[in-house]
Amino acid sequence: MQKSRKLFSSETIEEFKSTLSEFVDNIVGKKDDKENIRQSAKAAIRKLNRANKKLDYEFIETDEREELGEFFYMAGSYVGSYVGVDIRKLFDSARDW
Repeated sequence: MQKSRKLFSSETIEEFKSTLSEFVDNIVGKKDDKENIRQSAKAAIRKLNRANKKLDYEFIETDEREELGEFFYMAGSYVGSYVGVDIRKLFDSARDW
């Protein structure tokens, strides 16, 4: 029970939420900035990697990985498709989970 409290604490949830919100904030309205999209996605994925590592790689498992993948694919394709960013390739190469 202790471990699940640590995994799903309000601090953990807020850290993940903040990372995803920051990613969206960084790419919205910047459809023509291919490098910004790429760097913002990499930075967000690396933050998620570090946060998951702190939790012994147990926060992001199969279901979460699929949901996060969809989130990045949708957000990235919304802006990335305008400038040719392959968000799937970037997502798959940058994540540890």
